Amino acid sequence: MSQKRANLAKALAWGAATVGCYAVLFMYADDLGRLAHTTTSSCMVGSGAEAMYYHKPTPELCAEKGGALLESNKLNVLVPIIIAFILSFVHGAFTGLFWDVVGLKAAKKK
Repeated sequence: MSQKRANLAKALAWGAATVGCYAVLFMYADDLGRLAHTTTSSCMVGSGAEAMYYHKPTPELCAEKGGALLESNKLNVLVPIIIAFILSFVHGAFTGLFWDVVGLKAAKKK
């Protein structure tokens, strides 16, 4: 019985961590979108979710649109990959413990 309680406590902790990860992901969605658009040089017109991005612009075209030039950074491509690995690990740990607490196990081969 103590193993089941320990698994329940771990499942609740990993579940809270999963909720926290998704909350952070949604809170910073605009920033993550901006990072995705600045893998190459771009011009941002507007702000937030309504921002429009023009890739590989000239300074004249960006000024004509009333936007701001954003510097490119090729390493920005790593940010969503790292986030995906973190979310996958945390959510997977929670899911595995959840099924253990519920009592579902994989069928054993004969």
